[in-house]
Amino acid sequence: MKLNRIFQKLDEDPSLKNLKGQKHNEFLNYFLRFLRNPFKIFKLIKRIFIFAISVFDYFNSCKNINSINIKKNGKKILLICLQGLPYQYIQIWNIICKKIFEDYELEALSNKRNYLINIFLNLCKIKIIYIEEINKKKSVNISINDIAELKSEKDYLNYKYESFEIGKTSLATYFRAKCSGNILVNNEIKKDLDNIIINLISNYNNFLKFFLESNISIIFITEIFVEEYAAISSAALKKNLVLTRFNFTAKDDSMIINKISKENYRKHHASITTKSFEYIRSNLNLNTLSEFSKSNFRDRYSSKWHLSKRNELKKKDLSNDEIYKILNIDKNKKVGIIFSHILYDLIYAYGEDIYLNYYNWLGNTLRIVDKLKNTQWLLKIHPANVWRYEINKQLKNEPEELKVIKKFCDGELKNIKIIDHKTNISPLKIMEIADLCVTVRGTSGLEMATMGKQVITAGTGRYDGFGFVNSPKTVNEYEQLLNDFDKSDNSHFLNIEDVIKNSLIFYYGLFECKPIILPFVKVVKQKFKNRVLSMDDFNYNYDFSKKQNSEKLKEYLLNNKNNEDLFNKF
Repeated sequence: MKLNRIFQKLDEDPSLKNLKGQKHNEFLNYFLRFLRNPFKIFKLIKRIFIFAISVFDYFNSCKNINSINIKKNGKKILLICLQGLPYQYIQIWNIICKKIFEDYELEALSNKRNYLINIFLNLCKIKIIYIEEINKKKSVNISINDIAELKSEKDYLNYKYESFEIGKTSLATYFRAKCSGNILVNNEIKKDLDNIIINLISNYNNFLKFFLESNISIIFITEIFVEEYAAISSAALKKNLVLTRFNFTAKDDSMIINKISKENYRKHHASITTKSFEYIRSNLNLNTLSEFSKSNFRDRYSSKWHLSKRNELKKKDLSNDEIYKILNIDKNKKVGIIFSHILYDLIYAYGEDIYLNYYNWLGNTLRIVDKLKNTQWLLKIHPANVWRYEINKQLKNEPEELKVIKKFCDGELKNIKIIDHKTNISPLKIMEIADLCVTVRGTSGLEMATMGKQVITAGTGRYDGFGFVNSPKTVNEYEQLLNDFDKSDNSHFLNIEDVIKNSLIFYYGLFECKPIILPFVKVVKQKFKNRVLSMDDFNYNYDFSKKQNSEKLKEYLLNNKNNEDLFNKF
């Protein structure tokens, strides 16, 4: 209390007030305010301590792997380790490469300012190639006039450089950087977008030259569509290199590994091929598929796996009647639910959208259904907002969905109830009480289809064409389906039996056959971490006692001709 009174007097001191806003005193002002809250000091010390422990654990995880002698045959694997990459990927790649690809030389692409990642790469004794050295020369083969004509978001969407969809990439990069799903291209924003395009083209050309002169055989990457990742992946495909994409799943010990080609570049990583779909259809019966989906649902919406649990904090096991009461829903009326996306993330990455972007899709959908009278509507805010707000303070705890409501619905919803991202109601329970799912390409569309519910999508790229979602091709068709559902006109909707069967096939392929379990990787939650918000809260260690899947994984990764995506066949 005494300390607070001291700082109060300081705040009231005219001389101190006059100092505020002056650049040379900004640090002093921040420091004084920081000291006012001793709890912040404690949190800072705690974070430093936990970080030091995690680095120590990481160092220990590298010891056994680094003892392996690499047999060099001139072939190289390049790890793309740019800004923002969770260092856990380095752990896993290090294990995979040094235990499975022991005859390959291992190199990593990084940024000079990527200090932490570079420390970890050095601990793993991996040679670092700095992207700044590759891009030190500007290599842009376009004139200013080529991009001067780009005036609107649609103009940028259609802009390409060779086969590189650079306009979409520039927009996606800008949206993610601003944490916003809506822009109006003015002079300032156009300048930013044009600079992104110029830099991406330069990066693309530089990497074409780099891949030509290097002996890179395989590339390991996580992102392929935004920032420098897009230029690298596009150049790699141009040079017909083996581009291998890694993504974590809801399970802590498994990954989805896709070999990227020109044909599947815009396909969602959490999808399967038509060939895989038909394989499952021919080999498994409906009962087996149904039992698997029920079991998988229970696991994913429980506390079994840390990475899925982060979206399910403080969820209660409520009955349907309790949910009806909480949400004030009439159980005798139809319920439609709109599952929002993260409106600013990976826009334009997958397939094609019938609306300009996620922001416009959500706004127009809310505007339409809010006027419908025969259906009760729910808007489910994306649960990932829970942990994204904790990681990225730029978001300031205000979901983009609220901005959408203000713009398209005058800030007020008449026939739509909002289910906040912090709700204690499980999404699984919400899906059970709903009759219709509306999304662009979210996982909810697949999940609700397995429950025998109709699904309307506003985009392709993930599960369209498999016979379990209604995929309108135009805005008019989409809006007509929304109205038809409200009027109980099922003439344009899919047969429910087909919906259930086809979705169960896809579900089994995606969650059982496609994920690659890494039994030789031991997943350990970092010490003193109460919650897991991201992969940064894990360490991945090599378990010498388990060598299953090693040869199988090697064959899968080296077989560039076969683009089969079912790792676990039966």
